[in-house]
Amino acid sequence: MFKTEIGEYKGSKTISIMSDDRRVVSFGVSKAKAILATIDEIRQFVENSEKKSVDLSNLSEDQKRTIMQFINK
Repeated sequence: MFKTEIGEYKGSKTISIMSDDRRVVSFGVSKAKAILATIDEIRQFVENSEKKSVDLSNLSEDQKRTIMQFINK
């Protein structure tokens, strides 16, 4: 899924987070320290932002099909 690569930019060490061999984000030590200091808040932000599951069991098959077509667009 994700991997990291250590690099350098203008003489300063950097770390890049990669996905499928594409750089998602790169930053240096100062930003890395800020991320580590706020990692719990970042984790909570991600958890609160993820899609919530919805119970579709009370819907008819036609209603379920319509919703799934909309989601898959």
